[in-house]
Amino acid sequence: MDLRYGMVLPCFTDMHTHIDKGHIWPRQPNPDGTFTGALQAVRADTVAHWSANDVETRMEFSLNCAYAHGTQLLRTHIDSAAPQHRISFEVFAKLRARWQGRIALQAAALFPLDAIFDDSYFNDLLRVLVEHQCLLGGVTQMGPDLIAQLDKLFSSAKAHNLDIDLHVDETAAQEARTLEVIAEASLRHKFKGSVTVGHCCSLAQQSDADIRSIIAKVADAGLQVVSLP
Repeated sequence: MDLRYGMVLPCFTDMHTHIDKGHIWPRQPNPDGTFTGALQAVRADTVAHWSANDVETRMEFSLNCAYAHGTQLLRTHIDSAAPQHRISFEVFAKLRARWQGRIALQAAALFPLDAIFDDSYFNDLLRVLVEHQCLLGGVTQMGPDLIAQLDKLFSSAKAHNLDIDLHVDETAAQEARTLEVIAEASLRHKFKGSVTVGHCCSLAQQSDADIRSIIAKVADAGLQVVSLP
């Protein structure tokens, strides 16, 4: 093929996206430009609009854009509060089949880990993830129940043969150190699956000695890091 002195580069892998909640700005803008404002806008939009047709339309547009710009693998986190998990993962499965051969699609559940002790909800979420061959995810927060939450997360992932992809320390607060607790949990459970940790922002706020210690644990546990500001 004559490239006329052009370059051939590998296609993109986009490892941390949220295509289920993209492209809502025209109808539900962030009122103040803050992280909290964005979360509130998404919550309001979810209640008002997130039917299967709406989610599919916006996700399809995202995938067309990604494909046009050379993406060959895309992982999206799916907002998974009930009953949305039942709607959005069905849509995702349909799109994954439709885009097969163009973009390889992966999806991870996204929910606050304090909901993990709601057995009715969490067991249903696990059924959905197993059915659609997706990843177990969630948002970790510092608190007295964090170790117990992670123990249930890792034991459930092992029992159902699920990989894990978590939102971790998405803050500049120095006291946020869930990354270290996740690494310890993975080692404690001798977890053999893939564990991805996204964001990890507050690591930069730790002392040099603590940074070295935490990174060593992350390496020992074999965690895969997707750093995001």
